[in-house]
Amino acid sequence: MWALICTLYMWTMAGQTAATSMHLVGGPSSYEGRVEVYFNGIWGTVCDDGFDNRGAAVVCNMLNLPSSGAQLRDGAYYGQGTGTIWLDDVRCLGNENDIDRCPHSAWGTHNCRHGEDVGVVCAHAATPVRLVGGPAANEGRVEVFYQGVWGSVCDDLFDTKSAAVVCNMLNMTSYRAQPKPGAYYGPGTTTIWLDDVRCNGNETNIDMCQHNAWGTNNCNHSKDVGVLCDQGCGAWNSDSSSVNYQTIKYKNGTTFGAEAVMTCYSGYHVVNKTNTRSESAICTGNGTWSTPTYSACVHTDCGGWYSDSNSDNHHQIKYKNATRFGSEAVMTCNPGYHVVNKTNTRSESAYCTENGTWSAPTYSACVPIECPVLDTNDNLTIELAPNPSKAISNTTATFSCSPGTTLVGLATLTCRITGQWTGPAPKCIVLQEYVGNCSIDMDTKKRTWNETQPGRIVEDDCPSGFFGKVSRQCSQEGKWLKPFYNCVSKRVAELISTVERLKESPTAAKITDSLDQLVNVTKPANGTAYIGELNAITDMLDTIASVSDYKEVTHEQANSFFTATSNLLDSDNAESWQSGDDHYETDVPPDGSNTSTADYGAMKVVNVVDKYTDILMLSLGNESDTSKTIPTYNMVVHVTQINKTAAELKFPNFSSSIILPNTSLIGSHSIGAVLYKNLTGLISSVLKNYSESTINSEVVTVTLDNWENTTDFVVDITMKYAQDLHAPPICSFWNATIFSWDTSGCRVLSSEHSSATCRCTHLTNFAVLMSPIIQSNVNTKDLDIISIVGCSISLAGLGLTVIVHIVLWKYVGKRRVAVLLNLSIALIISYVMFIGGIDRTENKIVCTTVASLLHYIYLVVFSLMLVEGIDIAVSILIVFKTKSKLKWMLTASWVAPAVIVGTTLGVTKTEGYGNEQSCWLTIKEGVIWAFVGPALLVVLVNFVILVIVIRATLRSYAMAKKSTVERSKSAVRCLVVLLPLMGLTWVLGVFYLDESMAWVQYAFAVCNSLQGFVIFLFHCAFNKTLWKAYKTKQQRSSYASSTYLKSRSTSVRSITTEHSEVCMTVHDQSRISSVNALANTRFSGLPDRKPMHTTEVTDKEEHIDGIVEHFEKSANDETIQRKDDAKSVNTDRNDVGMENKTQQDFYSEVL
Repeated sequence: MWALICTLYMWTMAGQTAATSMHLVGGPSSYEGRVEVYFNGIWGTVCDDGFDNRGAAVVCNMLNLPSSGAQLRDGAYYGQGTGTIWLDDVRCLGNENDIDRCPHSAWGTHNCRHGEDVGVVCAHAATPVRLVGGPAANEGRVEVFYQGVWGSVCDDLFDTKSAAVVCNMLNMTSYRAQPKPGAYYGPGTTTIWLDDVRCNGNETNIDMCQHNAWGTNNCNHSKDVGVLCDQGCGAWNSDSSSVNYQTIKYKNGTTFGAEAVMTCYSGYHVVNKTNTRSESAICTGNGTWSTPTYSACVHTDCGGWYSDSNSDNHHQIKYKNATRFGSEAVMTCNPGYHVVNKTNTRSESAYCTENGTWSAPTYSACVPIECPVLDTNDNLTIELAPNPSKAISNTTATFSCSPGTTLVGLATLTCRITGQWTGPAPKCIVLQEYVGNCSIDMDTKKRTWNETQPGRIVEDDCPSGFFGKVSRQCSQEGKWLKPFYNCVSKRVAELISTVERLKESPTAAKITDSLDQLVNVTKPANGTAYIGELNAITDMLDTIASVSDYKEVTHEQANSFFTATSNLLDSDNAESWQSGDDHYETDVPPDGSNTSTADYGAMKVVNVVDKYTDILMLSLGNESDTSKTIPTYNMVVHVTQINKTAAELKFPNFSSSIILPNTSLIGSHSIGAVLYKNLTGLISSVLKNYSESTINSEVVTVTLDNWENTTDFVVDITMKYAQDLHAPPICSFWNATIFSWDTSGCRVLSSEHSSATCRCTHLTNFAVLMSPIIQSNVNTKDLDIISIVGCSISLAGLGLTVIVHIVLWKYVGKRRVAVLLNLSIALIISYVMFIGGIDRTENKIVCTTVASLLHYIYLVVFSLMLVEGIDIAVSILIVFKTKSKLKWMLTASWVAPAVIVGTTLGVTKTEGYGNEQSCWLTIKEGVIWAFVGPALLVVLVNFVILVIVIRATLRSYAMAKKSTVERSKSAVRCLVVLLPLMGLTWVLGVFYLDESMAWVQYAFAVCNSLQGFVIFLFHCAFNKTLWKAYKTKQQRSSYASSTYLKSRSTSVRSITTEHSEVCMTVHDQSRISSVNALANTRFSGLPDRKPMHTTEVTDKEEHIDGIVEHFEKSANDETIQRKDDAKSVNTDRNDVGMENKTQQDFYSEVL
């Protein structure tokens, strides 16, 4: 038979692969009912033969119902089914996932009737049960809650097992539970829900017991059953009224045979039983515990913490919460001592463990702190006292220098209890020249400083009520530096100790109290603070920022923190912050507190604010705040969470604003900004690559989480000017590595009248800086337009000038035209480079190249201006000249500037050629003087030449005959012509002395940008010599057949036109006869040149206009006054001599 069953089972498993469909029907809920399975398209029942609770568990698992405690209901408990009986002899192990995997007869093979249909109850939420109508809580009529109604239970078949199940459901003792039939506690009035209840006693729910279907009964309320539950032993109580350090656990409740276990907390033990932490008792049959009460629990005590050395008296031991479990013992070395083998450690601690021992059995010994070995040189001698071999606390080091050297620094130093010297070791130097002592001086604090040798640092005690020292150094140049008041008041010193203790046990209450005290001590009403206090308070704020937990930061704490920092940055403290600029070292007050000064002074406050702003950003959301704004007198702090749906982020609503595109916010969640209203005078304004600069805006700090991981990050910051713009704005950030402002990664995006917008590729502290050079009330945009328009006009004029002179080259003076052409070409090159390259700052290499070329071409221009001046002086002051050096001067004008530029580039290594604003020389290390020096020299020389030439010409015989008005007009016309040639208009830049002289900037721009155009007007367009040359060229074309006349005409014209004047007047008419006579005299010795009385002579007379009259009178005067000299002159001097003489007349006629 079993073989047949196994065979059928294996056949069934082989043929059945899909999960069997199943449901429960006929039950009062979805958790119970008759089991029906689906096979070959038909629902059928399962016979109860061999079926047990394990089979019920499999059914419940298949229905995704709780299977723990699942029970079968046999004998068609939920009614008989109809149709096919599909399964019989089902025997499950309980772990199958399908009833088909349990051993069973073949599908449809059975020996059952529907009266044996099996049912199942799956475990579900316990049925609510209660006892009502009884005199106590442990007895009463049984009522169950079903379908929203409390109903009674019939007493049919209800026995002590069923009563025990009810008591267990009520968490009462079931050991002696008794059923009370016959409505013992009174009849119920509602539905009788259950009948024929038969329990085994181990059920956890009365619904798991066998019973009729819910609501199916043959009873009335006179048969309502009741239950009396055993009260058991009840709770196990303590023998002490102070029950706080133990737990009680009951095994099997408090019924008969149950166990109660009392266990002391960790770190506690049973009183009078040091090594015992628990007690137990058993509930007896008489309802009492075997041990009536349990003992109290007390703290485990570790006793005293001891040293590992017997000879250590340089420490203190403090116990927190005595020596019991959980308490801490802290050993702190006395000031001037540290833990042995731990140089920077002054304390050790241990915790009392639960087993009554310290976490560290003993603490280490304390040994004296030693100051580091001082750096010395060959000329410096050190003497230590009182111990000459070891520099421990209070050791004094005395320094002396060898003969011939001077001590620079402090003559004595003291080893502090912190292990630091009171200053750095001094140096012995040899002064190159005699320097006088610093004289007696009184500082702004009314402290008198006596006469002191150069290099020495003198110290004095702080004012009464303050700890520390005041020091001041006499520089090597014999000038007093600012005094350094490293002084701390008693109140601040006590506050330092309070804040230091926060490191050990920071709490929100302690932090709030410390911040309130810092706000009070930093109020501006308290007066200007010393630099020592400013540094000490800054360090305390830094400590508070370090110990603050962002989850505990309150609005009150944040407001107090930023108020205190705002007070530190008050303008009243500017002098104290500045005193740190000349300080020579990191100093600490004698109380041993860590109040080190930072090289960047007030910038340390900015760094502390940044640190706390990060904490404030992390606290967003703790109090449902998405943004916070904390305004104070000197600064405003704003933090907010990022709205990632916006295209860009604009905030905050300050006078300055910040814009970040959405691409810069990827991966970021919050952002913070701090606006410092005025840090001028508080922090350094040193700008990298600039000798001088000033902060001309609010300082803005921006903090954004995760911005470093964002590619192509940019931020636009618009900052309002603090004062009228004096110079082009410079966008910069504070570079902490070099302790100065830097422009790397920042540039000016736009500049308005009252603000500038900077674009940067990183985040930190930002500000707009400017050069201190005055440029107020000048619109840079207007100057740019004037310069570009003027240069463009000059380019056109100079181009025409060059073309005209080249075309008429044969008919004009070669000497003057050569200089003019060189100057015009140089100016053309300079204008082109200026317009096309001055603002090419995007590429550093290109910008440096442009700056170098501009430097060279402008030096060439000034060199040619110098040549022009020298040529004018020679022409006017020297009558006869045998040989001209003009060719060499012109060559030098192009070569010398190249030497200057090359030398400058080599010395500076291209540093100073170009910056963020323009491709021109910067003021870094005096590079600008490589241009300004030569330019000023040329201007000065040409100015002297101009004065000498005008003076010599005005004293001539011809000019003496003219009226004062005529001479004045002539002088003005001469200045208009000569000034552009000699570069004297550049002198206008010198006269820009203050803001009221802003018009000079415009005059400078107009005059120098139009220099080429003026040259075109007076040396081309209005030059009568060129017009005569043009006519001559036309006439010669018409008389091409007359070779002899053409040759003679060209010869004479060469002489006359070469010395014609641009500035001649209509009043200077000359007599033709005088010209003829003079010509006969001068050329009588020439064999092939005769005075001409032809049409060409008349043309010559018309060409020179009034110039010849002066020439004639000058010649007659010379003949009368120097007759003998005239006879000795070699009349064979031809064109060279004649050209030199007429060149003099040419410039004289300007006047």
